[in-house]
Amino acid sequence: MQFLQMLLHLDQDLSAAVSAFGPMIYLLLFAIVFCEMAFIPLFFLPGDPLLFICGSFCAIGTLNIFVLVPLLIAAAIAGSVINYWSGRVVGNRAYTHD
Repeated sequence: MQFLQMLLHLDQDLSAAVSAFGPMIYLLLFAIVFCEMAFIPLFFLPGDPLLFICGSFCAIGTLNIFVLVPLLIAAAIAGSVINYWSGRVVGNRAYTHD
C-alpha cells in the first residue's frame, strides 16, 4: 500500500525514491511514462509534473540527463504505439459489432 501511495505521488516523493532505488529509478520513471501513455485507465499517474521535477533533478546532478531524456522519449513513443494498436484492435470491433 505504501508503494502504491508513493507511486501515485511520485512527483512529491521523487528525492526519497532516488535515494531509495538508486539507478532503478530510471526503470520506474520509464514505467510510469509508458503506462500513462499506453493505458487509458492510468491517466491519473503524475506524468507531466514528473517531467519537470526530473528536469530539476538533472539540473542539480542527481539524475543523468543523457540517460533520462532518451529513456523518457522512448517510453512516450512506445506507449503511444501500444495505445494506437490497442485502439485500432478494439475500435474496429466496437464499431463493427452490432
